[in-house]
Amino acid sequence: MKRNKLKFVVMPFAAVAMMAATLAGCASDEAETVNEAPEIDGAHEIECLVNTRVDLLDGVAALDAEDGDITADMKMSIRPSVGIQDGYAVFPEQGTYNLTYTAKDAQGLSATETVIINVTDRELYHDFVSAGGFSCQTGGNAQLEIYGPRDGIYRVKATGAEVAEDVQLVREFDLVSGGVHTFTYHYYSYSAGRVTLTADGYPFAVADIYKGEHYLTFEYVPYSEEATVTSDIAMCIGGAAQDGVVNFMLFSVDFTYPGSMVEEGEQLSDSFAFSTEGDENTATLQGRFDGTEGTAVTEDGSSATLNITSAGDAAWRGGMFINTGVNILTGATYTVSFDLVTANASPVSISVQNNKWNEYKYADRTEENLTGGGRRLSYEFSTDSSHEGVLWLYIQSGNYVNTVTLSDLSVTAIPGGSVTENILLEDFTHSEKNGYTGSLSTADGGFTYMLDEVSSKDDDQMVNSPRFKISGSSKNYVVSFVAKASAPVEIIFASPKYGGWDPTWFWQRLTLSQEEQLYTVEFYNDINSFDYYYLTWQFGSAANSGLTDVKIEITDIKISLKTGEELENN
Repeated sequence: MKRNKLKFVVMPFAAVAMMAATLAGCASDEAETVNEAPEIDGAHEIECLVNTRVDLLDGVAALDAEDGDITADMKMSIRPSVGIQDGYAVFPEQGTYNLTYTAKDAQGLSATETVIINVTDRELYHDFVSAGGFSCQTGGNAQLEIYGPRDGIYRVKATGAEVAEDVQLVREFDLVSGGVHTFTYHYYSYSAGRVTLTADGYPFAVADIYKGEHYLTFEYVPYSEEATVTSDIAMCIGGAAQDGVVNFMLFSVDFTYPGSMVEEGEQLSDSFAFSTEGDENTATLQGRFDGTEGTAVTEDGSSATLNITSAGDAAWRGGMFINTGVNILTGATYTVSFDLVTANASPVSISVQNNKWNEYKYADRTEENLTGGGRRLSYEFSTDSSHEGVLWLYIQSGNYVNTVTLSDLSVTAIPGGSVTENILLEDFTHSEKNGYTGSLSTADGGFTYMLDEVSSKDDDQMVNSPRFKISGSSKNYVVSFVAKASAPVEIIFASPKYGGWDPTWFWQRLTLSQEEQLYTVEFYNDINSFDYYYLTWQFGSAANSGLTDVKIEITDIKISLKTGEELENN
């Protein structure tokens, strides 16, 4: 057998040391080139509101030792599934969601981080299922099939009703303690039966309803330690069920209630003090000088003086607002009196109005020859529920140089008799012009709009919502809706004042996509209002030119309070 011989080589110590150093250097180089996984920095739990656009990358970054900032390439996913666009997401429902960030570097190493998103529902202010403020509630085994405005008629259809209380039409009413309140319901029922009337769940009367179109009238007298009370008045119509089915239509309601609760001849203020700082229990002065120059001042709080030192070309361009702080209520007759004196005989315009800008004028006159000792002026007026609000004065002398001094301001009120409010259960409406057509169907507080051909002009084809009443600052509200279209359609979505256009709380151009999508718009125009508004969708646009046979579906329309914080009143 042939054996291999081992050969040993003896090396000098210096050579061995050099080889060891070389090998160590190679090992060091290899260690320096080891790829490190990326890191996700700043991921945190998120608290947000429903229908709010949330920045998922706020404070979050993906960093890699070799590649640097790789945030732009980071992937995100949400469970339950919610769409993400450009790093933002809108959550349509309240609940808890898991947001997962995944970052991967150029060598394929990755890192993941999962955080919780807690979504809180906004407080609903108004939806369009509750037409006229009415809602429908069921109990027992009753199930709603139809509820709310449908093609112009407020309808209720329920199955499984056994007793009257199983199906209830409910609305909140402001009532006067000890006063007689009369309710008249104009209805159509597919069957006859007995109904129960309740206040805050307590029955106070029973009545018959009949098959066909009729009126039901009943009275209620609330008793409370408070002068006024808010109660839920319900007409329980489950007793009109036939084989468990309630089929009912409500057209309108007349609500008659006592006039305002001021004492006879009550002096709301017999001598206002004035200030420019909005001090409590004072009438606040605010100057307006648009193309004019002047001041609105008070020296000792006993009078208010408007100085126009450089005149404009219209009376409204220079003047003095006075916010009295007095709430004007339906049913009372008010008298506003004050002394007015001017430095010269130039005319002065005087407006007694509701609110500052979005005003309704209770009285509007021009007075002349107020020099010398001036005159005592007096204005008497009353109003209805649509023009309640805070009493303001506007003294105008904008196209004349003058000094106008108002003093000894008083406001008195005399209670009126009963007031009747007609509560309409309105539905969405549509309008077309210039030869364009459209057909509208409504259900469940939304609508479907069919267009044979889409116009290039905004208001040739439009849908308007029922009116709704907003109070306080427009900063308090946000409106949302869900929509899709059979083809991409550019629209104008706005909220003008009911019965006109200005002021408009928002105006925005949107594009409805073929995929169902949630749209959220904030009321950006900061108006302090106590008036009626409506929503309008205008479908004409040059971008829609050539579109035919378009179907637009808009649902889940809501007006919500923007946050849970205290509301602003300006």
